[in-house]
Amino acid sequence: ITVTQYDDSSPQPAVGPGGDSYLEYWGRLMSFSPSGQLNWIAFDVGGSYLRDPDVGPDGSIYVLRNVFNTLWALDPDGSARWSYSHPDPLMDPVVSPDGERLVIGGSKSDGHGLWLGMDTDGQPLWEVVLPFEQPTPFGLVALHPQGRARFTPDGSVAYVMATGEAGSPGYSYVYALQVGAIVELGHGLPGAAGTPRLRASGSLVGGTPVEVTLSQLPPGVTAFLVMGAEALGMPFRGGVLVPRPDVLV
Repeated sequence: ITVTQYDDSSPQPAVGPGGDSYLEYWGRLMSFSPSGQLNWIAFDVGGSYLRDPDVGPDGSIYVLRNVFNTLWALDPDGSARWSYSHPDPLMDPVVSPDGERLVIGGSKSDGHGLWLGMDTDGQPLWEVVLPFEQPTPFGLVALHPQGRARFTPDGSVAYVMATGEAGSPGYSYVYALQVGAIVELGHGLPGAAGTPRLRASGSLVGGTPVEVTLSQLPPGVTAFLVMGAEALGMPFRGGVLVPRPDVLV
């Protein structure tokens, strides 16, 4: 098929966990099976265009439509789950490897670029406005996002790039955005069932829940959860006790 192009960039398909692919086609989102058969078409209305989609680990599809700068979340069958409109033009969304958050570039009306963080339930989390950089004889260069964010494997950090307007002097910049409130530090010791893994999720905002899961340990064993407000890093039983033991559960 023939695909459209915007902003001098080639459209990029997204591939879901089951092998289905998703492609923007003249303002519509088309889903194809691994064998190339058309599954469904979304946004079958003219007069608009879509940015490149992305797919989460659960098969959810995220795509930005230029109508009211609206981000859409679709289920794998193409039905709409939620939508969110932003006052400023946005770019291609990228979902984190754990499927918990999105990072999207954009441009504000005052000339600043921005990176927007959202959770995958459609709620904005934060917005980073890019500074003016690299003084020139004519002033400062306004930076704008370029390309897509790229996450670390644990989804805690997103690397993003920004440059000035086409033809402007100065440099390109790479920023590391700490997007996850909770970061895994490792230090697990291998046991009979592998290296135990402690994972936590939540915003760390007062009054909100935090979920903790422990995996890869033999059944029926007793586990102690050590929590502290500061890092200790003390050697302990052949490993490292990372937090100060303020609370023992």
